[in-house]
Amino acid sequence: MASAPRKKSRDGLVREGEKLLIIKIFTHTGDKVEVKLPMEFAKMMIEGNVLDFFEDSEGSISSEKATELIAQAFDYNLSGEIISLERHNKDLIKVYLD
Repeated sequence: MASAPRKKSRDGLVREGEKLLIIKIFTHTGDKVEVKLPMEFAKMMIEGNVLDFFEDSEGSISSEKATELIAQAFDYNLSGEIISLERHNKDLIKVYLD
């Protein structure tokens, strides 16, 4: 059986109707990063503990708990902003499911 056809979106190649994990990082130095990952790929990254940038130097933010939250949001088919984290140095990390 052939895989589902891919439909080109304005952001690149994704499967039609596939959910995306979108991570936006705005640093206090003016850097801006946006990462868009298809759900299945994001789940593999979570299982491999690759999304560990939530951790802070004081240990007050748990990267493990943040990635668990993302995985559960996928399981419950949630959409929209699920995490908004502003660090003491004004770095801002936002996580969306779309």
